[in-house]
Amino acid sequence: MVDYTICYKEQLQPDAYFAAHTFDLFCAALTSDDRAHILFDKANAHRKQWLVLPEYKFNSAEIPQGSYTHDIGTGEADYIAGFLDAAGLTPNSKLCIDITGLLAPYLLFLLRALAAKKIFNFEVLYAEPGKYLESEETKFSGEVVREVRQVYGFEGSHIPDTSGDLLVLGAGYDHQLLKMVAMSKEGARVVEIFGMPALRADMYQENILRASRASAALGRGAGDHQDNHLVPAHDPFMTATTLSKISESSRFTNLYLCPLATKPQVLGFGIYYLHECLNKPVSIVYPFCDVFPQKTSVGIGRVWCYSAELELNGPVSP
Repeated sequence: MVDYTICYKEQLQPDAYFAAHTFDLFCAALTSDDRAHILFDKANAHRKQWLVLPEYKFNSAEIPQGSYTHDIGTGEADYIAGFLDAAGLTPNSKLCIDITGLLAPYLLFLLRALAAKKIFNFEVLYAEPGKYLESEETKFSGEVVREVRQVYGFEGSHIPDTSGDLLVLGAGYDHQLLKMVAMSKEGARVVEIFGMPALRADMYQENILRASRASAALGRGAGDHQDNHLVPAHDPFMTATTLSKISESSRFTNLYLCPLATKPQVLGFGIYYLHECLNKPVSIVYPFCDVFPQKTSVGIGRVWCYSAELELNGPVSP
């Protein structure tokens, strides 16, 4: 097991943080949430850029001037590759990424692509919500899942024997997405990771209420949760450490990982994969939707900073 908790994280005050740090590039995904705009406005950088993800369905009148948009090709790989080509970053660039609104496949491939460009160290920010719009009924994705597939750059070298397949789910509010992923890996043993303590105590209860609706698809009853793991929802490094522990202690033929909770959890899944899983029968899978709501929360809670340190255990190119 690898202990990733030695990596640096801190809760910060944005004003003080940006007064002390200037970046070459600060980027964030455009959403209508207060927390994304608060950080973007306060950021101190030579260049600040919104990433306009097509799934948020912003029209041209709503897109700030200078934002990055991409209409050529499809998927997270084309989008992120185009953005990084346009950004002109070097291994010495001081980069800060606000992951608050960055959808999971884009965030994951961004980690992979930055490592391929030998940009191994950068700052990552995440702003917790003040509260979600509809508590446990808040919708975080569209109703229709187009496909469940491997995230580009996180495809494993799988073997034909599926008798011992293991699916590790980062359980978020979207119970429909949990069900779709579980159904796509029918027969796999399921392990769930919940955020506890959550971003707030009430959010943990909301998370459990939503995830419980997927119990049938996960092949378990209400009391069958012996494989659950509780990990701080704001801590990517504890998430990565937990995944390393699960992998080391489990016998599996193929391992499938699916982060469906907070963005720090997604970051933890990506860090773990890049450090330990390349060239192994391990993939990150995700249920892809064409539409995501532009606004899911109001206000801003705690703001976290993570110092990302990437190290690949396999080939550089994604």
